Order: sequence, then C-alpha cells, then structure tokens
Amino acid sequence: MRQYAIERNEQTLEFADFAPGHANQWKRARKIIRPRLEGFEERLEVDDGNGFVPYYTIPMRKVT
Repeated sequence: MRQYAIERNEQTLEFADFAPGHANQWKRARKIIRPRLEGFEERLEVDDGNGFVPYYTIPMRKVT
C-alpha cells in the first residue's frame, strides 16, 4: 500500500508519484487530477532536474 500527501491547488489535486520506467532518468514525478465537464483528466509530469514536463495525459469520462 502507498500513502500520498495530496495538495489541493485551485481546482486540481496534486501529489508526488513514482517516475515511470527509466528511474535513473527522472529525479521526481507528480500526478495531477483535474476535473472536466465530462469527468476528469489524469496527468503525469516528470522532472529530469530541469523542471516538470508532461509525460502523459489521460482524459476520463463519466459512463452512464
């Protein structure tokens, strides 16, 4: 089980996450959850020491 310290930033939730794949390539990673009209968006950003850049974004939508 993993525990995360979640920060609320305006309308997003952000928390530190594990860097994908090449662990020695990334210094840190963070996940950002943002609400959307259709559901929410999950984004992972990675930092190689020069600041965070997007790694992936997944739009999630409500299923009715």
